[in-house]
Amino acid sequence: DLRRALAKGTPREAVAARMGEALIYQGKRDKAREWLGEGRFVKGEETWGFRMLGLLERLDGKLPAAGKAYDQALRYSLRDSQLWVDIGRLRYFGGEHLQAIEAADHAVKLGPDNVRALEFRAQLIRDQYGLAAALPWYESALAKAPDDVDLLTDYAATLGELGRAKDMLV
Repeated sequence: DLRRALAKGTPREAVAARMGEALIYQGKRDKAREWLGEGRFVKGEETWGFRMLGLLERLDGKLPAAGKAYDQALRYSLRDSQLWVDIGRLRYFGGEHLQAIEAADHAVKLGPDNVRALEFRAQLIRDQYGLAAALPWYESALAKAPDDVDLLTDYAATLGELGRAKDMLV
């Protein structure tokens, strides 16, 4: 669809963020960089574009560059719950656990229905306070997205590690 839009004359900047995202998820990070690296996105796509650039940089192990991309995204949207999840994941990956917790808390505050924010907070709670403490966070996220495979997998793993094999299988 994006290539068809380009063929019909849609400007490159109008599809750059989404094309970069698609290429990241196809495992073509070098090609994604061609779309995202310049940071040229149409109005309204800046947050998404810089979020995708941040993800690309994080996946490539370029943590300072990822931080800069997320800083750029924040210039366009301070109240994007998912952006704060991404920032938290970067901080966690970089060993900044307290800052990751702060970002996760902020993400949940901005988006109490954001399943990814609840999931990330559950993962951090699990690390910080233990398996049982994370269950209510997973359950809260699953109440909003009961068929989410990633959530179900983490929740089941947590139940299994708690020795609740029957609950895990359900």
